[in-house]
Amino acid sequence: MINLGKKTNDNNSVCFSSIVSNYYNHSLKKECLNSNISYIDMDSLMPKNIEYYTDFIHFTPKGSKAFAKLLYGNLNLEIKN
Repeated sequence: MINLGKKTNDNNSVCFSSIVSNYYNHSLKKECLNSNISYIDMDSLMPKNIEYYTDFIHFTPKGSKAFAKLLYGNLNLEIKN
């Protein structure tokens, strides 16, 4: 798990949230690939840096801009293929 400077006193809840998020991402990717649906792994593309997140999943304004740029660029690649 990567420490993003989460504002919590309960490390177990942070670890649990990370585990749930990883499970969800893995399951979504698997279903997309099995169904021949394009999948962009934004979790692996986004930098894991406290500048981009307010907690383990919600973006700061800077994180939202970075996510949008990455998504836009990758959607353009998908459309061209």
